[in-house]
Amino acid sequence: MSRVGAGVLPPAAGLLSRAFWFACDHPLPVLGLGLLGTAPAAALLLLFLREALLAVFTSGEGVAGLLPLASGLAAVSFLRFPFRLALARFMAAGPGGSVGQSARFALVHLPAALLYGALSTLGWVLGAVLLLPLALAFSATLAFHRFAATGLTAWEALGDAWRVPTAGLALRLGATCGALVVVVFLVLWTSPGAALGLAEWLVRADVAALREALGPGAPAWTAAALVLSLTAGELLWTLAFGLLAADWQRLTEGSDLAAALDLLEARPATAGEAFE
Repeated sequence: MSRVGAGVLPPAAGLLSRAFWFACDHPLPVLGLGLLGTAPAAALLLLFLREALLAVFTSGEGVAGLLPLASGLAAVSFLRFPFRLALARFMAAGPGGSVGQSARFALVHLPAALLYGALSTLGWVLGAVLLLPLALAFSATLAFHRFAATGLTAWEALGDAWRVPTAGLALRLGATCGALVVVVFLVLWTSPGAALGLAEWLVRADVAALREALGPGAPAWTAAALVLSLTAGELLWTLAFGLLAADWQRLTEGSDLAAALDLLEARPATAGEAFE
C-alpha cells in the first residue's frame, strides 16, 4: 500500500476538538483509564523534580540519592502504557466495547504495550536533543491504536503506523496540547484564589487558613493543578491519535465507500418490497 499524503489528514485543532467531545461522551471509561494511566506518573514526576531541585540547589548533595525515586518513576511511567493500550482498544471497539474487555485485551498483550511504550519513550528522549527521533514516538503512539483496531502483530502494526505521515500533524498537536496544559494549569491554579478573594470581599469571610492551603502559590494546590493539567494534556494527545488512526483506517481501507455501496444495493430491494 502506498504512503498516504499528509494533505488528507485532519487538522490538529479539529482532532483535539473531537477528542474533547469523545471524552465528554464517554467520561467514565476515558477518565478512568486516563487517570489511572497518567496521574500517578505525573505526580511522581513532580516529586522527582522537586527532590532533584532540593538536592542540587539547596542541600548540595547531588543526585546520587535520587536513584530509588528515579527507578520508581521509570516503573510507574511504563505502567501507564497498558492503560493506554486499553483505551486504544476501547476506542477501536466502538459502541459495543466495554472497559473490562479492553482491560483484558491490554493485559493479554502487555508485551506489545511495553514495546510501544519503550519506543515512544526512546523517541521522546532522543527527540529532545536531535528532533528527528520524535517520528519514532509519533509512530509508536499511533501503533497503539493500529494494533488495537486490527489483527496485525505488534511489529506489523508499528510498520503500518510508520507509513502514516504524522510528523507535521503531531508537532502541531504537541504544540497545541502544550498550550492547553499551560492554560488549564493557570485556570486551576488561580481559580481557588479568585473564589476565596470573592468570598472574602462579599461576605467578609476569614479565608486566611484556606488561602494558605488553596491559594495561588500553595504547594499542595500547585502540585494538584500541575498533575491535573498534565493528565488532561496527555489524555487529549492519546484520544487525538486514536481518532487519527480511525480516520486513516477509513481512508486506506475504503470503509466509507463500502458503506455507500451497501446503501445503494439496499435501496432497490427496499423499493421493490414497497411495491409488493
